[in-house]
Amino acid sequence: MKTALLTALFLGVFGIAFGRTEPAPKDSVVILFGKSTRITIHAKDREELKALKDYDFNALIGQLITVMEEDRRDTSFVMDGDTIVMKDGQVVIKGGAKKEPVTFSIKIGGGGDVQVTGNDTTFVVHRDRKSRVTRTEFIFDLGLNNYLEDGRFPAPDAEYVLRPWGSRYLAVGYLFKTRLGGRKSPLYLHYGPEVSFNNFMFDSNQRLTQTDNGVAFTDVPNVSELRKSKLTAIYASLPVMPVLDFSRSHNTRFRIGLGGFIGYRLHSYTKIMYFQSGDKQKDHEAGNFALSNVRYGVQALLGFRGINLFAKYDLNPLFASGRGPAANDLNAFSFGIRL
Repeated sequence: MKTALLTALFLGVFGIAFGRTEPAPKDSVVILFGKSTRITIHAKDREELKALKDYDFNALIGQLITVMEEDRRDTSFVMDGDTIVMKDGQVVIKGGAKKEPVTFSIKIGGGGDVQVTGNDTTFVVHRDRKSRVTRTEFIFDLGLNNYLEDGRFPAPDAEYVLRPWGSRYLAVGYLFKTRLGGRKSPLYLHYGPEVSFNNFMFDSNQRLTQTDNGVAFTDVPNVSELRKSKLTAIYASLPVMPVLDFSRSHNTRFRIGLGGFIGYRLHSYTKIMYFQSGDKQKDHEAGNFALSNVRYGVQALLGFRGINLFAKYDLNPLFASGRGPAANDLNAFSFGIRL
């Protein structure tokens, strides 16, 4: 019995011969699989196509793709009496005694494509790029910052309480997505470097300053109106997160992940904006502000179709223990949307 591929192939040839199909090039057949995989067969004439009926190209292409995914460069195997030898990315297929003596050279090109040529006959298999083991992309996280004191939000009258909408979180990263398991596995590992900007906008009319014992809030002299007072901390981080991604499963397009991250403080500064003698002024002051140099925590991802939401929580305190503006440790968290 002929394979499904050969059946489709000869239906295409039959259509060409009787004018029932209109492929672009003469004496060629294009077989489509799904939306992104196709096999294109070009031959010098119809007799060349008919001579290929003794070869089970359906099984052959499947075996070659398996070899490619296993990254086996030098190997050989026998299939239905045909000897297939692969060496340095080249494959030679020699037919058995009962088949036409046709020798094919198979070139494995970049991006996972397979090209088969021989006796003016060319087979090109374009593989779905989504089947690659690792994919990469740039990410941009946009959200809000805040912190908890002993698992609760700070008291409303605390001088270190934040303005929620002014405490913005920004992060830019280069993300690697490595599939774990076979081609149909929904399990991926997300990892890659990122740089984050954590802005903490205080809801007080004072400025955060460094002291011998850590940090404290102080008044700004000769200022009639303090509009903004914030602390910005910039970190380089490495997040690692296993993700179940069902985007390729019919129309589910659902993603969920839970992992962790570790980072190091690159820079930090305070900024105030105020009016002095009717003129708008801005002032920056760089320093470590008793911030913890190393941060680590947990993160989560929830996505549906093209929307991804993230959340991060620091397990270690934002400020060095006993040196922050609060009597207790403050643990920062952020949440928002990933673009």
